[in-house]
Amino acid sequence: MKRFDESFTFVGSTEDERKIKEMNEGAKDPEQKSLKKKVVEETLRKKDTDKVPTKQDVKEHGTKKRKGGHIKMIARKKPRKHSDVDSDDEHRKCLKIVTFEGTIDSEIMEKKSFIARLNKVSSPDGDYLVIYRANGNFRAFNYLMEVLHIFDRQDLYHLYNLMLEQYSETTLEGIELILWGDLKIMMESSTEENDQSDFWSNQQDWKIVTWRLYEACGVCILEFEDGTVIHMLVERRYPLSKELLQRMLDLGLEVERESIVAFDLIRFIKQQIDEE
Repeated sequence: MKRFDESFTFVGSTEDERKIKEMNEGAKDPEQKSLKKKVVEETLRKKDTDKVPTKQDVKEHGTKKRKGGHIKMIARKKPRKHSDVDSDDEHRKCLKIVTFEGTIDSEIMEKKSFIARLNKVSSPDGDYLVIYRANGNFRAFNYLMEVLHIFDRQDLYHLYNLMLEQYSETTLEGIELILWGDLKIMMESSTEENDQSDFWSNQQDWKIVTWRLYEACGVCILEFEDGTVIHMLVERRYPLSKELLQRMLDLGLEVERESIVAFDLIRFIKQQIDEE
């Protein structure tokens, strides 16, 4: 026959009534209540800590669960201001996406080195210029605009310095004189200089057919109906009238793709027009 456990208390017995009385008295004791509350709070806190965040939790609180149960804060990208978006939309209206003519010499571009020498060569078809790089590569051209698509800013400075060194005591003519004129206008012109004032006169009669950006070297060109081409560095201010600047914007800047350089140039032109 199975025996009862000695600690077992029959319901309704004297011992059972005693235990119930002690429990009731303990419930009335403030110290006991405080202890009980603390135990309950610690238990709940532990459960919340051990809780695995759901996808909704991650979405709402901007967190991401990492290996080992750690939570990593996700950096959120600052939303772009509406004014910036609107500004780009306005600048975009002044751009024309086109494909530039001219073939890029991949050998020159892949094995690029500085321009070491410039020579004029005569042939039955006429004169042309040849630039020689330090690594032996060379390129023939007639006008500066023909090589801007394979030039960077360093090339322009090297070519300008070569012209200063090689032709400082030489009377230039023909194709060399044209190149030197283009470089001199581009590198030396400013609103403060007056030695080229005649060149910049009568801008109201200039009929623009092309305004184009060569991004790699940071040069834009203005081409006119009579064949004249002006080369300008994108960050430099030239003595252009506000009327001509506005005609440039109305015509549109030809680019191969949208870029920060193109938008900055449009913004720069607009700032000059707005200045009083």
